[in-house]
Amino acid sequence: MLKIKSDKIIIGESLFDGYLYTENGKITEISKEDKPADISYDYTGKYLSPGFIEMHSHGAVGCSFTASPINDIVKACNFHLSCGATSICPSISSNPFEIMKNSVIEIAKAKTDKNLKGNIIGAHLEGPYFSLAQAGAQNPDFITEPIKKDYEDLIENYGDAVARWSYAPERDVNGEFSKYLVSKGVISAAGHTDAIGADMQVAFDNGCNLITHLYSGTSTITRDMGFRRLG
Repeated sequence: MLKIKSDKIIIGESLFDGYLYTENGKITEISKEDKPADISYDYTGKYLSPGFIEMHSHGAVGCSFTASPINDIVKACNFHLSCGATSICPSISSNPFEIMKNSVIEIAKAKTDKNLKGNIIGAHLEGPYFSLAQAGAQNPDFITEPIKKDYEDLIENYGDAVARWSYAPERDVNGEFSKYLVSKGVISAAGHTDAIGADMQVAFDNGCNLITHLYSGTSTITRDMGFRRLG
């Protein structure tokens, strides 16, 4: 058992003065009672906060999560930990698919590296199944429609290392890609998309439940034959 003492334990919108207990990496109790523990820390005067979860970052301290060796990935993740992000989803930019796949493999290795101080939840693949019209900072040379043999090969072999995949719903015929992701436990996220409302409904019906940087690289209301249609 591990015990942490603090007079500034953040609980909701209030501060609690007492003790936090953990066992096997899980919080078991927050109370006023001072119990014996195997390891104890006194952080009186310091804030004790839940860790942040970094959902979308492409690297840090000069190290990219795309096409980088394991040491760079670990270095970047450890920097995020120093800023309070105890868990992270390293983001991979649109690239030739083999590079994206190799990036996932390196992230999978980093998850269990002895030098990693925080927790890698899994990779976030940002593309390459995007809209060219909403490419933004993604390289348009590598943008394509979903290619079944590629994404199935990646997920079947390295799915445990993938947490989230951002894609453009209007390029996903009948929601097949999104449905596949969700069936494998991967978060389906719409992003860099020129979808209209009907496209988004198909995505939602097939498990998409997240938008990647909403209002940035996403469509808006447009006119079609004089009628407004939702983006």
